[in-house]
Amino acid sequence: MGRFKIISIVIFVLCIASKADAQSDAQFSQYWELPSYYNPGAAGTSDLLNIHAATRQQWVGMPGAPKTFTIMGDMPFTLFKQQHGVGAIISTEKIGLFSNTSLGLQYSFKVKLLGGQLGLGLQIGF
Repeated sequence: MGRFKIISIVIFVLCIASKADAQSDAQFSQYWELPSYYNPGAAGTSDLLNIHAATRQQWVGMPGAPKTFTIMGDMPFTLFKQQHGVGAIISTEKIGLFSNTSLGLQYSFKVKLLGGQLGLGLQIGF
C-alpha cells in the first residue's frame, strides 16, 4: 500500500507541474525575422551585424490590450580560429495593469556539423 501511495503522489505532482507557466514569449506575426528572440543559438548566424526591432499590438482599441516592443542585435566574431556569436535583447511588454521590461545577453558557440553549422546558445537576463 505504501508503494501505491508514493506512485500516486508522484503522478499527481507531475500533472500539476505540467500546467505551471513561469513566463510567456510574445507572439510576433513575423517570428521568422527574430530567430535569436526564441533561440539564443541563432545569435551570430550571418556574417553581418543584425539589428531588428519589432512591435506587437493585440486587440487595438481595448483598454489594457497587450503591447510589446522589442529591439535586438547580434553579430558573429572569431576567437582562436573558432566561430562565436553575441547578441543583446531589450523588450518591454504591457498587458493590462502589468508592465515588464527585460534585458538579455546572448552567447552562441558555433560547431561545424554535417556540412552545416550548429549553434549552442546561452542567454542570461534580468
